Amino acid sequence: MRKTERTQRAQLVATARDHVGYRALPNRDSAYGKLTGHPNQTWNGAFLTVLFEQAGIPCPPFDNTAVALAEYARQNRLYRKPLAGDVVFYAFSADGPYGQPHTGLVTEVDADGTGFRAVEAQVSPPSRRGNQDPTGVFERQRFLTDVLSFARPAYGTTAPTPAASGDGARIQVRTSTVRPGATNQQVEAVQHALGAYAGLQNAERGVFDRATVSAYARWQRLCGLVGDQANGTPDKQTLEMLAERDGRFTVRD
Repeated sequence: MRKTERTQRAQLVATARDHVGYRALPNRDSAYGKLTGHPNQTWNGAFLTVLFEQAGIPCPPFDNTAVALAEYARQNRLYRKPLAGDVVFYAFSADGPYGQPHTGLVTEVDADGTGFRAVEAQVSPPSRRGNQDPTGVFERQRFLTDVLSFARPAYGTTAPTPAASGDGARIQVRTSTVRPGATNQQVEAVQHALGAYAGLQNAERGVFDRATVSAYARWQRLCGLVGDQANGTPDKQTLEMLAERDGRFTVRD
């Protein structure tokens, strides 16, 4: 393991532990959900999104943990044995049997290989004393039998910085003009961003074609949308998130 990777892992584990003891307000009112644009929603994944974004370590957003798990599977970055700093996806949900997988950050691995410790959000404290509502950030002891898989983030790298337009003036994009079937310069700006952040390939330049729709739907899923919400037609919220991430354009309506 390279020195940079070891350092990033250790720093992220230490930062995660700094958050231990945080308690959300009623109705899932957490600081992490607000920071990721998903207030009053399931927020154990949002906690990880904030950690990794603030550390500048590239990773899929975790707001929708099922989507994040699928992204790590697509990248062939899933493992059965954990390292400190790995992301763990559990075989249970924070919101009952039909919710998305619960998740956390591995902080220590037991010497016998049967268990590990993880900092997790939207859980109850390990002690049986006090408030036992699953509304906090705590470090818990877990076992391999609890786990779907461990995901290995791209430690040793840094998240790409937003790109700037050549003349310093960013293109203004309207959601009404970047729609399936549209052909214009604004579509091209969005395609550049989708190429960097959603894997767009083989699209016709400046045309919001089927490949662009598919890539935009993937971006929407990465932003936490599910089902019919992730239909590949740009909405203001996810378009603004893409603009902020990429830096080549701004959204104007």
